[in-house]
Amino acid sequence: AKGHTLVIPKQHFTDIHQADAQSYASVAAAAKEVADLLHERLGSAGTTIFQMNREAGWQTVFHLHMHVIPRWDNDGLHKPWDIAPASDVDLREVLQQITK
Repeated sequence: AKGHTLVIPKQHFTDIHQADAQSYASVAAAAKEVADLLHERLGSAGTTIFQMNREAGWQTVFHLHMHVIPRWDNDGLHKPWDIAPASDVDLREVLQQITK
């Protein structure tokens, strides 16, 4: 996509799980600056920001980075998933697992 930019920290972190919160916050802050700049200069209709982790999370380059992608109506990019609501049972199960 026109203007697709990677925001990459100089310090090596394999992924979000290896980075400390402050380092990750710095990458996110830089991604916001890039997103605002691209929107202002390119006149995009929207922005998609991706940050993937580990193979199961679609990461293919094993150095922490964020994709900042300017978007336009009918630009040909599409969501990699369909949105569907979770069941109450699934939500309760996850809640129990993360609040133990």
